[in-house]
Amino acid sequence: MQTYLLFGIHDYFYNIYQENTKVLYKTFENLYRMRGNDLNYGVSLYKQICVPFDVLLIEHYFKSRFPNAKKKDNKILLKNTLLVIRPSLIQVTSRYSFPKILQVFKYYRGKILVINFENHDCFWLKDLYKTNLIGI
Repeated sequence: MQTYLLFGIHDYFYNIYQENTKVLYKTFENLYRMRGNDLNYGVSLYKQICVPFDVLLIEHYFKSRFPNAKKKDNKILLKNTLLVIRPSLIQVTSRYSFPKILQVFKYYRGKILVINFENHDCFWLKDLYKTNLIGI
C-alpha cells in the first residue's frame, strides 16, 4: 500500500520552491515528527506554508462522481483507494503506485505538493500527468 499526503501550498512558497521540492519535503518531514513544546511553532509554520482544503466541496464532488463509494466521517473508500479528507491535508492510500484518483485534485487547485514519506518521495501534483496513472 502506498500513502500519499497532499498539501495545498500558498503561492508565495510555491514560487520559491517550485524547482526545489526537497526543501519542502524536509520541512514537512520535520513538522510530521514534531512533538511537545514545538507543536505551536509547527502549527504556525504549517499555516504560513499551506492553504486549507475545502472539505465540503471535495466530499460533495466525490459523492456525486462516485455514488457507490463508501463514506464515513472524513473517509471515502473507492475500490482499492482510501481517501481521508481534512482541511490540513488529504491522505490517499492505495495499492497502486500512482492511483488515478490523484488526477482529480489537480483540477481542485494547481499548487498541491504530494509527499510519500515511506518512499521519501515528493513532487508537484501538476507534474504527475507525465506519469502513467493506474486504478482509481
